[in-house]
Amino acid sequence: MAIEGTLNATDVETEITSWQMQLLGDSLVGGWTFETRNPQNLTFGTATVTANLKVVGPDVPTFSSCPVARTLPQNWLQDAQLGAGDCQIHPAGTYVDVYALAVAAGDRLSIELLSDEFSTSLIVADVEEVVLGSDGGAGVNTAQVLLEAVVDETWLLIVTTCVEGESGPYRLSNQRVLSGD
Repeated sequence: MAIEGTLNATDVETEITSWQMQLLGDSLVGGWTFETRNPQNLTFGTATVTANLKVVGPDVPTFSSCPVARTLPQNWLQDAQLGAGDCQIHPAGTYVDVYALAVAAGDRLSIELLSDEFSTSLIVADVEEVVLGSDGGAGVNTAQVLLEAVVDETWLLIVTTCVEGESGPYRLSNQRVLSGD
């Protein structure tokens, strides 16, 4: 949801006059109506806003303000969909899914993203958003990052595309790799 505009007025008051919201999982879905009044208590504007807001607690890691959707275990395969309803990174406007993965010092993992529907881009970062590795590009349907953890930490696996508006199903996997492989 994007709200744009400017109100250059002083001494105005905005009041929510009606609302209907429902908590579904981790999202608030619904809408509200509000009025804006001037100091003479005359209503000079109303609006109705409908939104689907994701509720994110203070301890949920994010990447570029996009919250972690799920924590994945090691040696895991995740089938999912990238598209409408997902977080978007601006100004590029690309859809983003973010996953968390706990690693221990010495863990060596191969992380792979596959899609037949969009140009894959896989980014692996730490919770401070320092990029540890990335792969992918326009016209590329497979991205792979091989990393070894130097400390116990949480990695963020960022699934996105290189081309604005692309979407579709994908498969994300992570697998422990032996040191000799």
